[in-house]
Amino acid sequence: MKNSMSAISNGPSAGQGERARRAAIRRDGPRDAESLRRCGWEIGERRAAERYAPPVNHVGLAMVNPTQGFIHWHLSPGWVEQARERRRDSLHKENRRRKT
Repeated sequence: MKNSMSAISNGPSAGQGERARRAAIRRDGPRDAESLRRCGWEIGERRAAERYAPPVNHVGLAMVNPTQGFIHWHLSPGWVEQARERRRDSLHKENRRRKT
């Protein structure tokens, strides 16, 4: 029986080698951060058109282990622009008050 390295390097075609590499990752799991990044990138590339943009702002935090976590967020562009305008307006009002 071939291990995953021999199947990748000695496989008859690139397609079969790629399938063997993916099967090895599914079987053994990713081994390091770079493997996880590569897997995430490949999934994102294949499913870019199916990407879901939520209609509301949110933040998600997940604990990976006691000293590491994973966070993601989504801020709608409209909300960011509104916040920028409110901030700008409040700064102008504060500057006017300081001058008087």
